[in-house]
This record gives sequence, C-alpha cells and structure tokens, in this order.
Amino acid sequence: MNKNEKKQFSKLNKTKQHLEDLKETMTGFLIFTNKNKEKNSIKDAYNILNEIIEELYPNLFQEEKIENEKENSNIDKLDNELNKIKNTKKFFYNFDTHCKGVVFIKIDKQYKNIISPKECILHIFNKIKEDKESISKYITKFLPIEIAMKANFEFFKDKGKEIILNFFNNLHTIEKKSWKIEFRYRNNNSISKNDFLNYVSGLIDKDKFYVDYKNPDYTILIEITNTLLCLSILEKYSEYRYYNIQSLCKSDEERNKEREHLIKVQQERLKEKENQIKKEKEKEKEENEIEKKIEKKEENKKEGENENGSESEEIDLI
Repeated sequence: MNKNEKKQFSKLNKTKQHLEDLKETMTGFLIFTNKNKEKNSIKDAYNILNEIIEELYPNLFQEEKIENEKENSNIDKLDNELNKIKNTKKFFYNFDTHCKGVVFIKIDKQYKNIISPKECILHIFNKIKEDKESISKYITKFLPIEIAMKANFEFFKDKGKEIILNFFNNLHTIEKKSWKIEFRYRNNNSISKNDFLNYVSGLIDKDKFYVDYKNPDYTILIEITNTLLCLSILEKYSEYRYYNIQSLCKSDEERNKEREHLIKVQQERLKEKENQIKKEKEKEKEENEIEKKIEKKEENKKEGENENGSESEEIDLI
C-alpha cells in the first residue's frame, strides 16, 4: 500500500468513525480557539484534562499502577517505560467538527458515564478564578458538554429532552429560579432556530422557572457546528465569564478598564456617525440651495425671453 492509498484508507476510517459517533451520543468538551491553532488547542486540552482526571478520578489509574508494578519485577526500566507509554489509558479523542476555530474533545465510551465534563470544567475554572492565571494561550472558551449528537431537530427531541427534563424536574427549590437559552449555530443552514427555542421553552415549567436574559441561574446551551449539536445546562454562566479563560483571568479592574474603553470607542463611533450625518445633511442643503439658484436663474431667463418676445411683436405691429 503506497502513501496515497494509506492516506485515503485513513481518511475513510475517520469518516466511518465520524458517522458512527453521530449515530449515538457523546459527552465531552467544546473548545474555541483562533483559526489555524486547533492542533495546539487539542494538545493543550489533552494535557489539562489528563491532569484533572488524575486528580478527580484517581481510581481510574489504580489498575494501571498495579499492572506496572507487576511488570517492574520482570522487565528492565527502559522496557517498562516503553510499555507504560504503550499501555497508558486514553480517555479523550478529537472529534473533527470540520469548522475552523472549533474543536470537540469526546470522552471515550468506556468512561463517558464516569467522567463528568461539568465537574472537570468547574474544577479548572475555579482554579483559574482563584489564581488569575491562564492555562492555555491557544484555548479561548472551554465548555463542558453533557451530550453531543447529530445536528437534527428530531434527534434532539429524542435525546435532548431527557437531559433537560431530568435537570429541571429534579431541582427542588422553594423560590422561582431563572433560566435562558444560549443558542448558536454555524456552518449549518438547515437548522430552524425557532423550532429549538419553542420546543425547549415548552419543556420548562413556567410556574417554577422564569426567563432572565441578563443573569439567569441556569443557562441551556445549544451549540451547533456543521453536523454536530452540543447541549449542556450550565450554572453561573456569567460568573465564569461564559467559560472564557482569558476573560476570567482578568481582574475586575482590568475588566472595568476594558468596559470603559469599549464605551469610549462606542461613543467616538457614535459621534463620528453623527458628524457624518451632519455633513451629509449640510451637503444636501448646499446642493438644494444650488439647485434652487439654478432654477431661479432659469426662471428669470425665461421671463426675460418672454418680455423680449412681446416687445418684438409690438414693434412688428407698428
């Protein structure tokens, strides 16, 4: 098999795996990055997540440690290191979104009911919030995804309904809580946003929950990228700066300065626009005055011609 055949074979396998994954559902993490920095983001995500997994789920590594200890008595150090790399458990895989700047890291099937994306991300963001230090220069947003599926409305009604109802029906609160939908889609023109919004709204008990677009208690996140639909219900969405790493790293003072700068820029743009409108009006006024002068001149000219014509007629009559 030559290089081209190998490449083609690999591409077919990836496409087959991609379609197989979309037939079922996945859990994982949705990552936003700068275009052409996807590979760097994937590498960073693997390093960050593997470190978190070892911290949050140490039991997942116990069996592996026991096996390695047994091997230590039979093989030398070099062979053991090579074997360790070869046998290291892989918890995460990259699922190709076919969209620049958007990465989806799926949790391996074997662990998707054990590893909680929410727990991992909350652990990461609490640390960022406390330390005010970025964990990656490539990843901008790092979102936990409870369920990822084929971007199809009927499929969503079947798979997404359970997630939403389980969450809201199991919340036992005395006072009314607020919620909102954060819905985005890209590289997909077959989606009807209203279908999703109306359907989700119909699932929420209006006697227990009310809509708040500014600062809700719960945010139902629906992100659609090409053929992939990601769903998650997030708490403290605005508190964690919409799960934006760079934004959360900034202090309140820095954010206030940015906000002031943004307001200043907006005011300058508004002033510029007002000046432009003013200039256009003045120009229009000048043009109207010139037109009026030309019209008046032509009218005077016509009147002069008419007067001259009547005089010549009088002369002819004499």
